[in-house]
Amino acid sequence: MKRRAIVTTALATMLSISAPLYAGASAIQTAMPISIPINDSVLIEQQISHIYESKAEVLAVRKDGEQIVSLLVKESSGNQNEIQFNVFADTIFINNEDIIPANPSDITKGDVIYIYGSSAMTRSLPPQSKAYVVLTNLGNKSPARYIEAKEIIIDDKENGFVIDAAGSYNIHIEKGTSIIPYKTRQFVNMTDITEHSRILVWSEIMALSYPAIVMSTQVMLLPEPAVEANNAIGTEANDTNDVEVNNTNDTDSIIISTTASVFSINNQEVHLLPGETVYKNATGVLMVPVRSISEGLGYNVEWNEDSRSVSLYRGPQSAIMTIDSNNYGKQKMLIQLSTTPVIINNRAHVPVDFFMDVLSVDAVINESNI
Repeated sequence: MKRRAIVTTALATMLSISAPLYAGASAIQTAMPISIPINDSVLIEQQISHIYESKAEVLAVRKDGEQIVSLLVKESSGNQNEIQFNVFADTIFINNEDIIPANPSDITKGDVIYIYGSSAMTRSLPPQSKAYVVLTNLGNKSPARYIEAKEIIIDDKENGFVIDAAGSYNIHIEKGTSIIPYKTRQFVNMTDITEHSRILVWSEIMALSYPAIVMSTQVMLLPEPAVEANNAIGTEANDTNDVEVNNTNDTDSIIISTTASVFSINNQEVHLLPGETVYKNATGVLMVPVRSISEGLGYNVEWNEDSRSVSLYRGPQSAIMTIDSNNYGKQKMLIQLSTTPVIINNRAHVPVDFFMDVLSVDAVINESNI
């Protein structure tokens, strides 16, 4: 929701000193040009708590046809860890030098990129995570800052101040600063940046304070995380299988290990419950537990002993399945999968396709430990 907040006394004090800071001089704090690469200690201290960021070399690009599905990278500094970043529909690729969308297919082994992703990683080798933003063509410009807005304040001179979600940055957007959208031709301005907006900020000056005060030279407003329409094909269900599912959900993601007792669900670790297991059935279909994964996604799980069925509820969304039936209910439709739910160790298990095809979850199958 767009809103104009009242400037508090503390923030007003910060704003009052911003002009000398950005001019490059203050008896209290020192503003300095951002160099390439930015000092690693500054990055680590200032970065958003749930966001990983690093300059890195691309070691391998994995594709499904022409579509990139993951990037294996090696950090350019620190421990020079190797990390696999999985690419999803809402991963953003930006040409940092030209400030335009980049073509992911142009990324090749040996390229140097700057990447923002989830700090929640699997325990596999290499660890895996989700890529949020990938910056290519790192030329003379400093890498753009990835910011998740908590609040935007617009003063009486129409200057904007964006406070990031972790409180690490105060982004100063002066009136007249170029604000552009991602992959659209629509016009955007300061009032389009709202609570929870995701933006990229290019800057040449950052005050070494906490939170860091950043003077923006250009801002890109990113889209909301990808949403998926429920496009499953099926026949109309009878009344006993009617379900209501929201047609446009933020895309959930799961990384499923075939050997470990823990999943990564929306970048959070979720452990198997007693009796649950992950296994391949006689036909080679990967079977996974219903309750731990569904609850990890935020669903309430209900077991009906009389009908031997499991119902899932999350707000307006719901789904239903019956043990030993390959008909799964979703939005007044029946979706037929090749494999039925089964009971193993008194726990319901389903084919992994249930989460992908019925609940529209992005799933990555990891053959090593998480």
